[in-house]
Amino acid sequence: MTEPEGRVTPITNLELWNALYNEWIAQGRPGWVVRHAGGQQWQVIQHTSGSPAFDPQSQRGLYETTSF
Repeated sequence: MTEPEGRVTPITNLELWNALYNEWIAQGRPGWVVRHAGGQQWQVIQHTSGSPAFDPQSQRGLYETTSF
């Protein structure tokens, strides 16, 4: 089974996954990780391996899944 386009897991990109994971922990484990002043958004998902994985999202994707 292949990963969806751009998904970051420990297998697909360990260095980026570590950076996103550490930022996710520092932010209190939200559903999103936002980096570089909002320039990059990653949706946090539960991967079948049990570890979190990160799917890149556009600003529009973040807006459409966030309610106020």
